Amino acid sequence: MLALAGDLTGLRVLDAGCAAGHLARLLAEGGAASVTGIDISAAMVALARERCPAGTFHRADLAAPLDLFEDGAFDLVTASLVLHYLAD
Repeated sequence: MLALAGDLTGLRVLDAGCAAGHLARLLAEGGAASVTGIDISAAMVALARERCPAGTFHRADLAAPLDLFEDGAFDLVTASLVLHYLAD
């Protein structure tokens, strides 16, 4: 995922389906200006907050509209091991 993301310097990144924050932490350490993670599980969001204090994390359902964020809020979105959980 990091190789696919490329140079993260200064980017605002959304980690969709962040789980416990493993990738979010790597994104933050890799130079992203900001990392925001979302996950449907409150327990995973709590773990992500612990693992990646530099990030911002929210409980959200990827199967529902993400009106939590304004259009253009992110430069890059990662979705690692999450899309296969969605029916649509």
